[in-house]
Amino acid sequence: MSRRNVSQGPRAAAVAACMAVLCWGGGPLGWAQQPDEGKPYTAEEIAQTEPEVFFQAMARPEEGHHQFAGMWALIEQGRAGDPDRTQAIIDRAIEIMQDPALFIFQRWQCCYVLSGIGDDQAVPALAEALQDPVELLRGVAPTALGAFDTPEAEAALRAAAQREPSAQVRDTIEKALRGEFRQGQAQQAEQAPVVPLDEALSGRVLTVTLVQDVMAIENTGPAADDVELLRYFPVVDDEQAVLARWAEATDQDGQVIPVTLGKVAADQQGNLIHTWSLGHVPAQQTIAVTLSSVVVRHERPAPQGRFPIPAPTDYPPEVRPFLAATPLVTSDHPEVVAESKALLEQTRDALELAQALAEVMRAKPYDQLPNADPALPTAASVLRSGGSCCGSAVAVTAVLRASGIPAQLTYAPKGYLHGIVRFHLQGYGWVRMDGTCGNAQVPLMQKAEDLGLARLFDMPIEMEQITYAYAWPYHHNDATGEYAFRVGGQTRPELRFSNTQCWSRNRVLGGVPWDGTAEDWRALAEASRQAVSGPQLGEFAEVTAFLPAAAAYVEAARDSAP
Repeated sequence: MSRRNVSQGPRAAAVAACMAVLCWGGGPLGWAQQPDEGKPYTAEEIAQTEPEVFFQAMARPEEGHHQFAGMWALIEQGRAGDPDRTQAIIDRAIEIMQDPALFIFQRWQCCYVLSGIGDDQAVPALAEALQDPVELLRGVAPTALGAFDTPEAEAALRAAAQREPSAQVRDTIEKALRGEFRQGQAQQAEQAPVVPLDEALSGRVLTVTLVQDVMAIENTGPAADDVELLRYFPVVDDEQAVLARWAEATDQDGQVIPVTLGKVAADQQGNLIHTWSLGHVPAQQTIAVTLSSVVVRHERPAPQGRFPIPAPTDYPPEVRPFLAATPLVTSDHPEVVAESKALLEQTRDALELAQALAEVMRAKPYDQLPNADPALPTAASVLRSGGSCCGSAVAVTAVLRASGIPAQLTYAPKGYLHGIVRFHLQGYGWVRMDGTCGNAQVPLMQKAEDLGLARLFDMPIEMEQITYAYAWPYHHNDATGEYAFRVGGQTRPELRFSNTQCWSRNRVLGGVPWDGTAEDWRALAEASRQAVSGPQLGEFAEVTAFLPAAAAYVEAARDSAP
């Protein structure tokens, strides 16, 4: 087997490359720890453990281990000198990378396993990954392939640069062709702008973030024209505003499909729902659609002091509906009530109770235990057996409501659609928290990376009548069931989302100094809401006029948006 020389240790190279991917697209990290948490496997564990254990750890990290621990271990095993084991790891990594049914986080880590081992036989497989339907994998493959200094790798990258529809992926390909990934991938991670968390939470700096909703739409029937789809757009309110938006679509041949914005309507919660129209969807094809926006957020300092839980009638009228039990948020279920009672015995302070509940959720497994009862409602099932982010958010919302604290499901981009929770503190307002099993935290903003978690939408109370409607209209656009695409007002069942190729991601672009008043922010937000409610695409100049320094970020975002 042919090996190349590497300029840095395999673990340093791999983590730097992975950090670049996380900065690029937010990363599919709904279940994972933050990149600086968790331990690697020891040398003894790496020597004594079968590779398949580490391949599985790439999809679901073992408790207490770094999210990339499995990947690092496989690279070290592959470079340890046992030719049979090395070949087995290469073969298995290629197999996983090429399987579209597997978790994308596992698939793109396999790219780095191959480049970290450094055997030239991986080049053809990585070249094939440059044509994968999933944009995230196509965005990782150039980084891995660019680590190989061979004519075959260069030829594959040059061919990909000619056909790649995504400007963001093309930029990564160009960096690979310039040899940046042979010289040390750490420099790319260092280029990501950083907004100090304390500056953002103090209100002195606004965070500017690129948010992208990426989806694949599969057409199993004849060609369709003027296909309509509904999509939530980032919230505009006292916390955040939208500075710009774009929409782009391509078919499997890379041909551009016209995308127009038909209308924007607000639901009862104030969320903005966009109706997009795709000019043409070819027969028997899967097309790629990316909706991009630049969001500016004005964070508030974390709540301090005491927040006694008031009587329900003492809350503002607009938050009282979020005290009720619903078919989705079963706050009246006996197991939910029991959890609430145990917490109320500890404290009658709303913030302290939410923090105690987060501690309870951190002790539960993200991968639901095999004894989970399918007959239980979501909240009770998660409390008993654990679960992922959306189910965890339902459970936390239910317990908070049972405890007399208004709580609402809300969603943010984190490499996928991340389910979180808002709860109301009397005298402070809404506080966002992550209720995810194994990783819950209050408030949501704990690290600078969290600043990219713009609010995409807040769940309307009426949609809680559907017991499984975690993310309407991401998975539903009426109260009757699955998401429907329409042509001329008629549903076209042959059009559907390709579930493995839809996600929402974020990338923090930087920060803008802010010394404005509450009135200044209201004027900015109102200008943004008016712009978003109209048909305009591109930069909202009437909004960036309030923030001249943000215009440069908007321009940079447009250059990097697919």
